[in-house]
Amino acid sequence: DAQTVGAFDQTGDVDDYTIALAANQTLGVTLFPVDEGFRARIEVFDPQGNLIADANGNTQFDAANLGDLAALNALPATDAGDYRIRATSLEGAGRYTVGLILNATSEEEALGWGSDDDLGAAQDIDASFLALDDAWRGAVAGQIGGAGQEDWYRFTVQANELATLVLTA
Repeated sequence: DAQTVGAFDQTGDVDDYTIALAANQTLGVTLFPVDEGFRARIEVFDPQGNLIADANGNTQFDAANLGDLAALNALPATDAGDYRIRATSLEGAGRYTVGLILNATSEEEALGWGSDDDLGAAQDIDASFLALDDAWRGAVAGQIGGAGQEDWYRFTVQANELATLVLTA
């Protein structure tokens, strides 16, 4: 995970960051407020300057309240080149950290987007899968809250395909 630190001086302040990516990767971007005096938007642009949509069709994420994080998860980076991450203050000022996850999806429960604690609420991680020669690899970055906690994920496997699962701490 890569991180950078920034600050908004006032409402409407815009900070742009770039990251060079190879083709056919995924990128997750989260803006974590350090100070709680602002509400932010996060957007990601491809090398041609087009906004990138996540698996749900979102091209931007606006924090709902002062101090809430703003995140886009498992964005497709289909072309090689420089990708631009734009952080905008919609309201207020303060410091923040932008975190990046490359080639994995973030656990949505950790982002505050609901629960994945049972089979019925399993998080779909299909958008995290990347083609690797004659195989596919998917990944999720998350954490278990404590003893007895469970996180559930789902992904699509076609008939006669094999799947190997690995859990690391």
